[in-house]
Amino acid sequence: MRVSDRPTPISLSICTLAALTACGSSEEERPPPAYPFATFAEGQATGTGLVMGLDPTETLVSNMPESGSARYDGLVYIDPQTGGGADVAGQDVIGNMRLNVDFGDGDVDGDVTNVVREDDVALPGRLTIDNGGVTALGGGGGATAGISADLGGVLADGTPNRYLVDGIIVGTFQGDDPDALYGSFSGDVFIGNSGVVPLYSGSEGEWVAIQQ
Repeated sequence: MRVSDRPTPISLSICTLAALTACGSSEEERPPPAYPFATFAEGQATGTGLVMGLDPTETLVSNMPESGSARYDGLVYIDPQTGGGADVAGQDVIGNMRLNVDFGDGDVDGDVTNVVREDDVALPGRLTIDNGGVTALGGGGGATAGISADLGGVLADGTPNRYLVDGIIVGTFQGDDPDALYGSFSGDVFIGNSGVVPLYSGSEGEWVAIQQ
């Protein structure tokens, strides 16, 4: 889902963040992902299409709702890298992202499920998004609205290997109204078994989510 050719540059500012928990609704009540995919390539194509369809206008703080809540569904792409910025071959992943935004108190949480590695191996488990919040980027009448939150958890690939993520997401609301979110991931990825696991501390990624 790499999209360096998105419609226009979208500036991102980093704010503070936090830890891990599950979404508010029970599994029985949970709607299916709005943008399902079966293969890594299909996930890339879906994510790129969502990004290319974004309104490049960043939502002003003055246009944000003061109450109510919304669900945003989309995709997240994570690219494990070494501290020197080199890609870790064969370990890129894409998953379905869900964000729950409470406009009244500014809380943001959610999760990432249905994660698929670039060799099309499914990685069971869930990454959680928690202790997030709505943020103001910039100042004055031109301040735009964004979010920041922690993203973390453990996935498995059907062997003793684990895929542990410990990072943050930041992003901006897109559109005159907060119709979508677009942002980046940064943090650590550990890949290996229960013994000594390689740490990829320069890992990065991007994500997009559309209001449902």
